[in-house]
Amino acid sequence: MKILYYSWDEMICVDVMEAFKELDCTFKRVRYEHKSDFYEPDFQKFIEKELEEDNYDLLFSINYIPVLSMAAFNKKIFYMSWVYDCPCGTMYSETIKNPLNIVFDFDETEVRKFNNMGIENVFHMPLAASINRMDRQMKEASSKDHDLYKKDISLIASISEYKSQFEALEGYNRGYVEAIIKAQTKVFGDEIVEKFVSSDMGEKIAKCLNFTKNPDMIIRDSDLLEMLCNKEIRDIDRLELARLLNDKVSKKYDTALYTDYKGDAFSKVNKGIVDTYKGQYLVYKNSKININPTLRGIKSGINQRSVDVAACKGFLLTNYSHELARDLEAIGACVIYYDLMDLEEKIDYYMSHEDERLEIAARAHDFYKKNRTYTIVLGKMLESFRKI
Repeated sequence: MKILYYSWDEMICVDVMEAFKELDCTFKRVRYEHKSDFYEPDFQKFIEKELEEDNYDLLFSINYIPVLSMAAFNKKIFYMSWVYDCPCGTMYSETIKNPLNIVFDFDETEVRKFNNMGIENVFHMPLAASINRMDRQMKEASSKDHDLYKKDISLIASISEYKSQFEALEGYNRGYVEAIIKAQTKVFGDEIVEKFVSSDMGEKIAKCLNFTKNPDMIIRDSDLLEMLCNKEIRDIDRLELARLLNDKVSKKYDTALYTDYKGDAFSKVNKGIVDTYKGQYLVYKNSKININPTLRGIKSGINQRSVDVAACKGFLLTNYSHELARDLEAIGACVIYYDLMDLEEKIDYYMSHEDERLEIAARAHDFYKKNRTYTIVLGKMLESFRKI
């Protein structure tokens, strides 16, 4: 199979190319410094010219890019994308309806959402683990590198000062939204925000915010309101989690927060940012417990951090998502916490039960090695294309 692979230097591009080689695919990787994913004539012309230069079977990218969809449609070539962001705003482009699209999304709930909108060429495909690359990097790292990241408890997270997304609202409307957000921060697994934004009250408040939308987008005001709510909940979640680690957990355990947060609020644990290609994997490998606060915008999927922790044979203590519970917790390959009190109790338990920790981490690693390496997952995607 001959593939034109458009890459925006995404973190997993090396893993994708290694998998293509193992699958005996002929591919060319191309890049272009573009300003817009939605509409940019020069970008589209560049892709169309590349497609003309060889007899490609497929155009491929990580995340859905409307310009690529338009280029592929014009050249009558299938365009396959693998979405690993959630929500992926570009999927709300009108181009998602193009009949030559094949879109794989890691979140089952998002897939159902688009299918229910009549868009049938969106399919579910979980994210993959780069077992071979992780093994290589762990072996290549020096003992000094490993020692640098040896911690009891670690969290890698972007954290910012809390700022309300709803300052434009007044009185009852603002109070209503803030109450919904506060309720959702206390609950995992039940989508309070989703129920709210689809209600009459949610639609009324969405109209008050006067959202500006790209005319090419099929996104509803209620979808944008939900995204704003989830962003605010994410910020609250992470601030509260960081506060717990700094004020309480660090008194008992060697705790590290790797973050871009610039304030002094978490000075006991803040270690600054960590390199996303090498350093974070050493964190996952050398931490006794890796904490994973899944973004609230991820409704059911297993995020990349959870996958990478497993690939490094790290122990994962995560908040709830449906697929994490079904695919990993059900086989004893991760541990889920349901609120901060539960998190604190489970930290204490697993810090004193090393054998259980190591067994859980090993099960997760084995699960991904047997079922969800890049070669296995991309192989399934390409096989589905061959059957079209």
